[in-house]
Amino acid sequence: MQFWQKYRRHNGPAFALPRVKDAAEDAPEQSVGETFKQLRDAWKASTRFISSISKTVSDPNYLKIIGLGPAVLPSIIEELRREPDLWFVALEAITRENPVQPEHAGDVAAMAEDWLQWEVRRHSALVCA
Repeated sequence: MQFWQKYRRHNGPAFALPRVKDAAEDAPEQSVGETFKQLRDAWKASTRFISSISKTVSDPNYLKIIGLGPAVLPSIIEELRREPDLWFVALEAITRENPVQPEHAGDVAAMAEDWLQWEVRRHSALVCA
């Protein structure tokens, strides 16, 4: 038996995601924007000293933001416009799209600009439809 199989048998799953529905259930009277701000602040506080991108985007608060679904997109886009940060995983998870040009990978400012341009195109398509 492999090490990880023994580990799982004795300790349960090696990695368990929190229920993402909890974000909306915690404060149903709050708007999505207010919930986003609270989760964003908690996420930034809890990952302030973490250098690993994978650990940063697997923080429970970040995952709860993703769990808010498409309704949170305007808040994320506004945050990206105001202060570019690691919102790309959340945006891709929610939209199932990735408009980042290959040559921009790793350049947060350029990646943010690609997503902002995506939002402009999406908004134009909705208005024209």
